[in-house]
Amino acid sequence: MVAWWSNIQANPCFVGENASDTLVQPTAISDTAAGQGEVFYVVEVMPNFIFGDRQGIEAFRNYVAMNLVYPADAQMNGIQGKVFVSFIVEVDGSVSNVKLVRSVNKLLDDVAIGAISASPRWKPGMHKGKHVRVNLTFPVNFKL
Repeated sequence: MVAWWSNIQANPCFVGENASDTLVQPTAISDTAAGQGEVFYVVEVMPNFIFGDRQGIEAFRNYVAMNLVYPADAQMNGIQGKVFVSFIVEVDGSVSNVKLVRSVNKLLDDVAIGAISASPRWKPGMHKGKHVRVNLTFPVNFKL
């Protein structure tokens, strides 16, 4: 069960409605064309995000919610929905390769991508005793 944070009424943007909103696929892909090594979707120790006194996906939801501004044009036109964004947590904990997976509207898409791109460093994922690159897909829900 995911707890709602206290400022949800003040901020109409919220991230994910329940734990199943965070998507993970159980495979690894090779990214040798970029020369950066293998990218995993599931590893022994998944990346961890720490924000304030919270950690994990709940902390990342909180971070994204606090760093989103629902575009006024989208609000005035009644635009809402769930944007899915994928990104890679690198071996140093930085976020890279932020990409749109499912669009709602360019205004909302850009805000979601911007908030995730500006993410502070994560604690990187580990597999077989070493830090690895992990791809995550994250929903950002805009609701009026």
